[in-house]
Formats: sequence, structure tokens, C-alpha cells
Amino acid sequence: MNSNEICDTEVLPWLGKTYLEKILSAHENQPASVISFSKKIGTDKCENFASVINLINAEYTTENSKEIKKISLITKTKTSDELVAEIVENLNVFERETHVYVVLLKEFEEMLNSVGISTTFAPRYIYVDEGIIVMENLKEKGYALQDIKSGLNFQQCLTLINKLAQFHACSMVLYAKDPDLFRYHINPTITEEDENPMHIFYKNQFETCIEICKNNSELHKFLPNLEEINKNLIIRIANIFKKNKNGINVLNHGDAWANNFLYKMNTNGSVDEVLMVDYQEGIFGSPAIDLLCFIYSSWSKETYIKHKDDLIEYYIKKLTETLETLNYDGVIPTLNDIIEELKLKRDHGIVTATCLLPVYMTEHPDLADPTNFIMDSEEAKEIRIKLMSNEKFFDKLKLFLNGLLEN
Repeated sequence: MNSNEICDTEVLPWLGKTYLEKILSAHENQPASVISFSKKIGTDKCENFASVINLINAEYTTENSKEIKKISLITKTKTSDELVAEIVENLNVFERETHVYVVLLKEFEEMLNSVGISTTFAPRYIYVDEGIIVMENLKEKGYALQDIKSGLNFQQCLTLINKLAQFHACSMVLYAKDPDLFRYHINPTITEEDENPMHIFYKNQFETCIEICKNNSELHKFLPNLEEINKNLIIRIANIFKKNKNGINVLNHGDAWANNFLYKMNTNGSVDEVLMVDYQEGIFGSPAIDLLCFIYSSWSKETYIKHKDDLIEYYIKKLTETLETLNYDGVIPTLNDIIEELKLKRDHGIVTATCLLPVYMTEHPDLADPTNFIMDSEEAKEIRIKLMSNEKFFDKLKLFLNGLLEN
């Protein structure tokens, strides 16, 4: 090991000086020599289940210049957790995400640039190899995550809705030209037939939420609806991700919650830009998949109460504008079409609010190990109750279920 190398042996032990030089040489389009580097884990357990995120900082020189350069990188690699690895293999997570970075985002951005719209959807990828994606660390450029527990404010949601509408519109145009470009995203991420650990995750989380509601007077009224949904939960979840033969279909980000959005804020506290990361659950289907996940995972209470209708209307406005600018010759959805999609896929809002939101908002991220959501032991059940026992979560759940179950 190089004497200047700072290395945690548990963090990508195979990624050493030689491999990093391979990455940097590809980035610079010329041979690079690493002087020193460090690497560390980049996320908490509850922030990213399907892959391992690490942060790498390096100093290096290139063949054509002896000037010492500094770079900060984010790496995404496959997890060693057996349960999660099974899910990842079933979903073709790595293929889905690399195809987005290497092929689709390039097509989308070139498409928009050709009509005078300068848009960037994601951090620039530096290098892709079997089992690893390397991207620029946007923290160095002032980008940061926002507080998931408080939720996103109106302007933050507005900025993301604009980006999401452009992303969806580009996928509609490109799919009409070349459907094969979406071959990794056609198959649903959850199906009724192919049982995998995600089925168990949703079953356990939903049953935990029912237990929480039984012991909370303000949530008790939702029990009849939740218990009815629980009778055929997996069938209902599978239906969310089925492509609508005669409906609206777009490439969904697939995991549209706040920790997958990096915001650049200016000095007066307003948003300059937002970029999306983690395209590993992308799915071609109803735009309601992204919209419902975003609403019920990431909005603040104030945004939801005061601006829900405004933001849905803004989404269809930007989707329409982008499709028209790109000369889309298919049928352009209306506001009523989007509202119907949201009703049709309402179950996605319900499972987001009951199964995913409590994980995102937990006060105990150290307990958010994948096995604790899958195992059937009494200890695992107690941990799930503890992860979900959060007054801020209860407050949001009551608000969201009032809206979702009112009909």
C-alpha cells in the first residue's frame, strides 16, 4: 500500500491505486498517476439499500501535466448483503442504472439541447465497469440533500417537478422513435408471480403499520381500509408497476424520494438547480409511479396541504410544453388524464406512506438493516415497531391516509 494512501480496509478493499488510476485515466483521456487517496462509506443504512455508496478523494497528475489535481468521486457498487443482492439480481438494478447514465440521459439532454433547452438531469458519470458506477461528487459544487424529516418546501418541489416532467417527456418522445432503448425498463420491478424479498419487506412493513394504527387513537380509523388492502397487498403492488396498454407510459425514475435529489441552493435560500441520482429502479409505466412516490415520501406537510393541486397542474403544464417543443406526434396527456392516473395507481401512494416513509423518517437509522425488514423473529418485529414509532411520521401518515383513503 502506498504510504500516502488512507484506506479503510472494509471500504472497497479491491479499489486501490491501480484501479483508481484506471478510472482517472479514462476521465482525463490520458494516463493518470495517483499521489494519494482516501475512501469512506457515503450513506447511512436507511438511505440506500440496493447498492453501496462510497466517497473517494484523490490527488493525481496526468501524463501531459505535472500539476497536482484534486478530485472527489462517488462510487456505487453492488452490495455484499445476500438478501439485498437477491433483490438486485431479480431487478437487474445495475443494468437499469448504467443504461440510464450511459445511453438514455445522453439522448435526453441532446434532444433538449437541439431545441434550445439546456437541461442536466444527473451528475456526470466518470466511469462504468462491471459492478461499479463512478460519478462526480456534487457536494464539491454546492449540491446537498434536503431534510427528509421536514420534507421539501413548495419551491423545492416545483423545481423537481419541472425536471421530472422534462425527463418523462423525453422518454415519451424517444420511446416513440426507438422502443428498444428501453429494453431494461419494460419488465416490472415487482410482479405477483416472482416472489422475492421485496414481497416480504412490503408484507412486514404493512402489517407493522397496521399494528401501529391499532395502538394510536388518531390512526385507528384507518384500520378497516388498511386491513382490506392487506388481504391482497402484493397483487395490488404488482398492478402499480404494470405497463398500461392504452394509458400514459413514461420512463419513471422509480425511486423518487428526497434523498435521490441533490439541490443547489443560493445565498437567499431559493433553489438554483436540482439533479436526480439513483436510477436503479427505473420502470417504464404510468407517470403516477414517480408522482405518488414523490408526494408521499418527500413533501412537507405545508406543501401537501397548500400546493398539491398546484404542483400537479404545474407537472402537466411542463410535460405539455416539453412534448410540444420536441414535436411529439403522439397524444399529449391532459390534466384529467394525469388525475385519473393518480387515482388508478393510488395504491403506490398508500404503500409509500405506510412502508417506505417510516424508514426514511426513522430516528433509528442504525437499526435499518435489510434483515430487520425480512426476518420473522420477535426481535425483528420489535425493531420494525421501533423504526416506525415516530411522532413526526404518525403526523404525516394521518394527513396522507386521510387524502388517500377518503374515496
